[in-house]
Amino acid sequence: MTASFARNFVAVAIPFDTIAGRRVLSGAFTPQKTPLGAYLSSVVPVQGGNAFLVDASGDVLASGDGSAAMPVGLTGLREGVTHVSVGGEAVTAALVPIDGAPWRVVLTAPSRGLYAPVERARWAPRILLGAFAAAGIVTLVLLQRLSRARSEAHATARTDTVTGLPNRRAMEEALTGAVARAARQGEPLALLMVDLDHFKSINDSHGHKVGDAVLRVATEQLTHAARDGDMAGRWGGDEFIVVLSHTDLDGGMVVAERIRETIAAEQPQGHSVTLSASIGLAVLHAGGADALLRDADAALYAAKDAGRNRTIAAPPPAQINVA
Repeated sequence: MTASFARNFVAVAIPFDTIAGRRVLSGAFTPQKTPLGAYLSSVVPVQGGNAFLVDASGDVLASGDGSAAMPVGLTGLREGVTHVSVGGEAVTAALVPIDGAPWRVVLTAPSRGLYAPVERARWAPRILLGAFAAAGIVTLVLLQRLSRARSEAHATARTDTVTGLPNRRAMEEALTGAVARAARQGEPLALLMVDLDHFKSINDSHGHKVGDAVLRVATEQLTHAARDGDMAGRWGGDEFIVVLSHTDLDGGMVVAERIRETIAAEQPQGHSVTLSASIGLAVLHAGGADALLRDADAALYAAKDAGRNRTIAAPPPAQINVA
């Protein structure tokens, strides 16, 4: 049993049976000076709220504000959360029993104050949704810009700044891929190495600005004469290469001559220079991309040695080294 001697003191007497007979555990304490009292004094931060420790008879053993009795309207509460009226004001009360003791904790708070944060935040879900949507849009834009920047950087790293053609790095990758596909599918592949005749003297006599203009004119003529599907790029200096997929020696010669004649027919406007090109042609045999490049380069030097402005094809491998 428990009895309340005064508002600040509680006496407890608990009878129990033992082998030696019936015994009683008893004692008295002040709840406000225990951890439970400290809990009761601080557990409800809501303005106007309170906490009560009550015994089985409904007497208040301790309270957050020092009340000696429960307000009218809080007596007879059932376990759980209840909405009641206290002095004409809506109050939300929660009653929780304490295990192992005939006591109960009652927490109270004015309903208006308790739900005010929720009422004030009724637009919070929409605000959060808008914030997440905005963040998503910003993230998407940033990702798109990053992807575009990466694509531009990738393209820039593989593009010649003067002619706009793929540079040597890009052409090495393209040639390696084309050779692998041709070998895998058993299809012919030809390579042209195009060199502008006397380009060094153009740079020396007219300057690099004119030289760049000549390179751009040659690029326009070369790409105009090449077929759809052919891949042309600047190999370095005044040299270009053209990868001719599905093309044998005869087809390669036709494309090479059309490129050579087109370049020679269009002279740079406003500059007293004569433009022509020498071309080396090679067809894929055993040895891969490196052997194809060596054969095309050797044929190009043969064209220059033969007087320039012409196309020479590399001999088939069986005819090389024949005395």
